[in-house]
Amino acid sequence: MTCKPQLPLRSRLERWYADSLQRKGLVYWALTEEAALFRWVMQRRRKKYLQQPETAVRLPVPVIIVGNIVAGGAGKTPIVIALVQALQQQGYRPGVLARGYQPKGRAQGKEALEVKSDSAVQACGDEPLLIRQQTQVPVFVHPNRVLAGQTLLQRYPDTNVLVLDDGLQHYALVRDVELVVFDRRGTGNGRFLPAGPLREATDRPRDATLFVDTAVKPELGANSPVFEVVMEAGALYRLYDPQQTMPLSDLSGQEVAAFAGIGDPERFFQTLRGVGAKVEAHPLSDHYEFEVNPFQATQKKMIVITEKDAVKCAKSDEYVNDDRLWVLPVKTPLNPSLMALIVNKLGKAHGP
Repeated sequence: MTCKPQLPLRSRLERWYADSLQRKGLVYWALTEEAALFRWVMQRRRKKYLQQPETAVRLPVPVIIVGNIVAGGAGKTPIVIALVQALQQQGYRPGVLARGYQPKGRAQGKEALEVKSDSAVQACGDEPLLIRQQTQVPVFVHPNRVLAGQTLLQRYPDTNVLVLDDGLQHYALVRDVELVVFDRRGTGNGRFLPAGPLREATDRPRDATLFVDTAVKPELGANSPVFEVVMEAGALYRLYDPQQTMPLSDLSGQEVAAFAGIGDPERFFQTLRGVGAKVEAHPLSDHYEFEVNPFQATQKKMIVITEKDAVKCAKSDEYVNDDRLWVLPVKTPLNPSLMALIVNKLGKAHGP
């Protein structure tokens, strides 16, 4: 019988905390005062830049931010990938900026890091690496998005639009288009961090509100145009040989183990159940590092993982040599009306 490995304490605590932000439990009641302080600090920061716009930096090309007002992933990265590809079809030459996830407090450094298709995920983060691999556009990471943007434009001067994966609260950078993303979890328990998931008030202005794989909730739209975004699952492919594919429908009736180190693992599990798969679900913490092999926890002959997790597993022979591992890709078609809105905003800000 396979011995179930004990995942790192940090990973288990992160998953517990993320789940706690969705309900009115211990975290909700214990951190009330801290949440009030966080709300005051964030409101003061935003007010500062609104009253002193000269303190923010405007880059020489238009900037689009895909972000959220809640902590945790809500489907921003697939939208960034789709947006970059749609902009390319419109004739733009986009680049991407991201903070870059730094596990265990590893320092980012004084210079922005360019993400290459073969970059170490520990250095740049899983989401920037996935964006680079799927779009092949310049991708730079640094907590200071102004620095990252300036560095990207110096090295790739033909870039004529920048897309930020997150950064809605990075007020030091002037933006031309703001897209706010929600998933099925909405605003969770409704409290500000750290008692709840809110980073900002729900009535924060934005250019459009996107609801990923969930019904539109007009009350969260802040009087902006609202769009429903439906992720489309593609054919499965083997981790060790992406040329080997399998229609997702083939999972109907099959027993599979599913592992997901994303903001909302349940969304991934529901996709598999939706085609009739019998799913043994294993939620991991967001940005799980795979230093401890979680796949030893199952005896299933087939394991399905997300593309975000696959970019990390593909760097390790231990996982590449596990022939049980299959990857489920997704694509995110964007509403033509949304793209028309974005292009119109870009034209007004910087000209055609």
